[in-house]
Amino acid sequence: MNEPRGTIGRILGPAGPDLGCDHSGDLLDQFVEAELAGLAARQAFPEVANHLEACPDCREDYVALTELLKAAGDLSGEGSA
Repeated sequence: MNEPRGTIGRILGPAGPDLGCDHSGDLLDQFVEAELAGLAARQAFPEVANHLEACPDCREDYVALTELLKAAGDLSGEGSA
């Protein structure tokens, strides 16, 4: 995931199509799971990726969900080799 574009980026809005908070939130779990599986989540869900770059609230949800799923994987033994 690219880093957020900062204040100017949030003012200007996303660099491409954006689903908005509600629809991006509906797909966030799929986006994060694809990313954690090593798949091209940005290509599969470009509108979600664009939204996460522009929306600090949804980006916060993305970071929290990513950390939660990583921790859950570590606890279940999936993260160990």
